[in-house]
Amino acid sequence: MVQPSIYINSNAEGLGKLLVAHEGQKQLTVEIMPGCYGEGVRAMIYEIVKNLLTPKLREWIMPNFTATTEADHEVASIAIMGAMQKSFRHHMEETCGILYGFLLGQEQGCEKILSLWISFQSWERKPLSGASPETGIFWVH
Repeated sequence: MVQPSIYINSNAEGLGKLLVAHEGQKQLTVEIMPGCYGEGVRAMIYEIVKNLLTPKLREWIMPNFTATTEADHEVASIAIMGAMQKSFRHHMEETCGILYGFLLGQEQGCEKILSLWISFQSWERKPLSGASPETGIFWVH
């Protein structure tokens, strides 16, 4: 699993046109939940494979035996990321981790929260320095 990665990385210039269509490094970004790095490397491999001219490369490097574990897949994924470092820039963004919430209580309380939320949406919001609509961080006036 590591030997093909070493070969690809040390012969990147000659192999580059056989593996990817783009020149230089292409930025690949995946979103992960906080601390879910194993999930992140698996998602990154999916992004890498989508950009390969030879998608079978994943099957060539990735172990697939009866005793293969998730940890084996994660290690192989990291090896592939290392092999492709001259073709791709790998970036993982951690999301906040709050997928949904439950409001407990009476219906009137939920309606009050909804009304506050609707009024909040009408406020003028100006971004803080370094903040953006993508981050959802605003200074409210």
